[in-house]
Amino acid sequence: MSESTPQAKGPAPVQLTPQTTEPALIPADQVKPEDAGTLAIEYREGKPVIVVSGGKYIPAGLTVVDGAGNAVAAYNAGPAQKGIYTYAYDFYNQGRLDDAEVFFR
Repeated sequence: MSESTPQAKGPAPVQLTPQTTEPALIPADQVKPEDAGTLAIEYREGKPVIVVSGGKYIPAGLTVVDGAGNAVAAYNAGPAQKGIYTYAYDFYNQGRLDDAEVFFR
């Protein structure tokens, strides 16, 4: 596994704050190494999740490479979205059972 020291050559990092709905792009060369979050991949309920720790910024994009270093996929950051079943549970918790059942038909 590579070191967690960020390289300033990659895509612009993103800073997400509770007050914003869109990420603010910051050029990578303007981010101090100590302000870059460290990324790790965990599996939760069988699904991969990228976990950030420390820092103020996350990368705007990620490249996935195989063992030989060949790029095999790319991902772009954006605001988190609610899963479709989250809406069903919201309806259920509001007592709107008919609306919640629509998601399970």
